[in-house]
Amino acid sequence: MIFLGREIHGQRDYSEKVAEQIDQEVLSFINQGQALAQEILRSRKDELARVVKELLEKETIERYEFEKLVGKKTIS
Repeated sequence: MIFLGREIHGQRDYSEKVAEQIDQEVLSFINQGQALAQEILRSRKDELARVVKELLEKETIERYEFEKLVGKKTIS
């Protein structure tokens, strides 16, 4: 409630050391997510290229067209 003259963040109830540990854990999650995303993109490079080619030709595609290019995702 900054418009009322208060800080955006509340008062911390933990030390600077704990804040650093939290930051490191968050960074670890981000790095793991990035590595997983890169691996997915690498492993599906051919499918991605087909989608890119189609989008460059048509600009937009419908869901059924996308699924035709990469396969239909089943929810498990």
